[in-house]
Amino acid sequence: MGKLHRCLHELGQPVKNPRWSAREKAVADRFARAIVQGRYRYVKETLPDCQSELRRVAPEVRRADDAVAWVVLCRAYDFGLPRWKRFFSNAEIKLLERYAAALAHGKYADITTAGRGYKVACQRAGLGVRQSDTAILRRISARAHAMGYETRADVARLGPDELRVIARFSRALAQGRFPRGCEAVPDCLRALEREGLKWRTGEERLAGLINAGARRWGWQAYQRWSKQDIETVRRFARALASGRYRTMRTATRVCLKSLQAFGRHGNMSESHLRLRLSREFADIYGNRWRPCWGPDEMRIMNRVARACLRAEYPSVAAAARYCSLALRSAELTQHLHGRAVEKKLGERVREIRARA
Repeated sequence: MGKLHRCLHELGQPVKNPRWSAREKAVADRFARAIVQGRYRYVKETLPDCQSELRRVAPEVRRADDAVAWVVLCRAYDFGLPRWKRFFSNAEIKLLERYAAALAHGKYADITTAGRGYKVACQRAGLGVRQSDTAILRRISARAHAMGYETRADVARLGPDELRVIARFSRALAQGRFPRGCEAVPDCLRALEREGLKWRTGEERLAGLINAGARRWGWQAYQRWSKQDIETVRRFARALASGRYRTMRTATRVCLKSLQAFGRHGNMSESHLRLRLSREFADIYGNRWRPCWGPDEMRIMNRVARACLRAEYPSVAAAARYCSLALRSAELTQHLHGRAVEKKLGERVREIRARA
């Protein structure tokens, strides 16, 4: 290592997170290749031998087991170690959605056939097949069932009377009498009881069947975003940045009412719109929205910051605890989460000290 690290080692002081030297990297590469070659089953087995070798080549450095394991694992991946947990890429998800929709619409006889078609399409698109068959079939099955796919066992459990009642509520959902299938479930259950039928599976399954039937009538769970809708959301993102709305929740609720006033997105949830509003805010300003500190909150913050500069508190953390109590007593609880008060108080202390 460097001269500074050697001096610290001679003085008996620890060296925190020094850079890996070329000799240490060579040791990590050697053990990473040993994992790929099968001499070690996993990274944890290499740690005793690898740590002893690292202490031999760099006695002045003491590295944690987690740090060594991470470096060895990354190098093993570089040398060809299979990654057992792989995420689907955006291109793979887009292709998988197409085959799940085809399965839900009856273009494939079963999930296995759709999975084989997906793998062939991945090969033709140059993506390769990176996931296991189990992961592919599970993902296609989940997406197809969300789109209304029913297996023969599901259909066999339902008699013609149940299907007739469910179809009636699917038609009502497509006609706009219900915003979502889950809100039609209580009425559907009562209708089944009046017919002398007992629903034995969960309410989520019933909501899925109602949604699936409504899709056959042309119903869509969410409307497509038009340019006017996006501009409305961006307008509220700018209003949020200007301080017109104090919280993201308030801006989301007003934005949802504005969209619904024009007959748009009547069945959209607040959480879905909040995600869209956050995304548009980040697209406009380049960072996530953070709640603004109001004048009443800043008045308390400035008072505590000046007291902190007069050494009335032993530390900024102690001053932050008092500031949190003062904000809570004033019913200003918007920022009382995590270390938000302590961070803001530290910023104000530094700003006031710089101006003095």
